[in-house]
Parts: sequence; C-alpha cells; structure tokens
Amino acid sequence: PTATNIVCSSMMDEENQGQNEEGRDDAPTQAEPLWPKTIEEWAMFVMALGNLALIAIAINVPCPAIPGFRGFVYSFAIVSILIGLIRFIFSLSREGNDKRYPRMNIAVSLLGLSQLALGIWGMALSFPNVGYLSDPSPETCQIGPMLCMLIPSVIIAIAIVAILIYGIYSVFKKKKEEVPAPASQGEQQIAKTIGEDYEKDLSV
Repeated sequence: PTATNIVCSSMMDEENQGQNEEGRDDAPTQAEPLWPKTIEEWAMFVMALGNLALIAIAINVPCPAIPGFRGFVYSFAIVSILIGLIRFIFSLSREGNDKRYPRMNIAVSLLGLSQLALGIWGMALSFPNVGYLSDPSPETCQIGPMLCMLIPSVIIAIAIVAILIYGIYSVFKKKKEEVPAPASQGEQQIAKTIGEDYEKDLSV
C-alpha cells in the first residue's frame, strides 16, 4: 500500500500545486492532533500488521526450491509493518502532520523506496517459479510460500508501472506547457502590420 501512496501523493501534489500558489496566506498550516485515531487509520494499521501472517507462513511452511524465500518475506513484512507503525503513530495521513514531523515523513518515504526494491527482488524470486502454484510440493514449494512472494510482487509491479506511466505523462505535460500558445487574430494582425511597416522603411 505504501508503494502506491508514493504514486498517489505525487499526483495529488502536482494537481494541488496551482491551488496552493494562488491565494496562499502566511499563516502556518495547523497540524491535526495525533489522537484519537480515525477508523481509516486503525484499518490501515491492522492491514500493516497483517504482514505478520507472511512471517508466520515463512517460519512454518518450507520452500526448498527458492532459497531466498524467507529472506524476502521477512524483509518485506518488517518494512511494511514499520511503515504502517510510523504512519499510525504520527498520523501522517492527516493534513499538516507531514510538515510537523518531517523526519518521520522522510523515513516513511525511504522505507517506501526500499519496499519497491524488495518488490523487485520478490518478482525475481516468484515470477520465474509461478509453475509451483499448479504443482505444489513440500520438496519444491507449496502454495502458501508462493502466494507470500507473488502477491506483494504483483502489487509492487503495478505500482512501478503506475510510476512509469505517471512519469511519462508528467514529461509530456511539461513539454506541452512549455510550447507557446498561438497568437490571437488581433496579435497576428498587429505583427503583420509591423512587418509591413518595417519592409517599407527598408525599401525607402
């Protein structure tokens, strides 16, 4: 979920940039209190703690065919839990709290980037071995470990594709904004008149 938050927050920042520049006052943004927590914040925190199930599966269900299975699951689950814990404690989803706790906000962003890197690792482990889903075995890999690798990897893959699409869109949008707008009919007439007068002066 945090990986997708990176994409959503960057989109929202660009969309609201114009509004923030217009009518901006000098009063500092008032951060919302940390407590009580909202239902949405509790729900996101519980979802983050759900990564404990991945650790439980990694401990109890072997996957001999993929040696890096446990390392990936432990790393991804711990990073995801840390992100959820920090966002929950400091209520970073509330307006103004990202400015009130800039270090925690930066920490969440860095952990989100590491989550993307871990997701790429998960893709390298799971995508070439999806065949184990149709033929699971204790000697190779069972369904539980495969899903623990595959589900996070697919989520991260979607997030990476979304980031790439948004980056391409931003580049084209910026280039489009840099292209000067065509002159109006009146401006064209004035330019034409000036050009004719300039030619007459040269001929004289």
